[in-house]
Amino acid sequence: MPAEPTALSKLNAEVVLRYLRVFETQDLDELAEVVAEDVMVHGAGQHVRGRRCPEGAILSPGLSNCRLRVDDLFAAEDRVVTAFTLTYTHDRTGRDLTHVGHQVLPPERGADRRVLG
Repeated sequence: MPAEPTALSKLNAEVVLRYLRVFETQDLDELAEVVAEDVMVHGAGQHVRGRRCPEGAILSPGLSNCRLRVDDLFAAEDRVVTAFTLTYTHDRTGRDLTHVGHQVLPPERGADRRVLG
């Protein structure tokens, strides 16, 4: 019989889902509630400190109508692993662009956010 998720696991999963949802809503106030100002972002061979990095991704010019699908989510205490698909409309061409990603997140405020894939 599978173990019941702990309260901490459930809370952290909700924080990560709120973070991902911001890509659809573009609600930077909600982003500020779940991502620390001094977050360290790792991805694509770069390491950038500050919330401006995810803000820039969320507000990418020329990309609109973001749709998010969470393909898988696993939460265990202080770690949440997600697999997701983001689909955007490329404004200039009207074509849809799809980004498939995986993230391993320690969701505490101020912790590193690791972007994989």
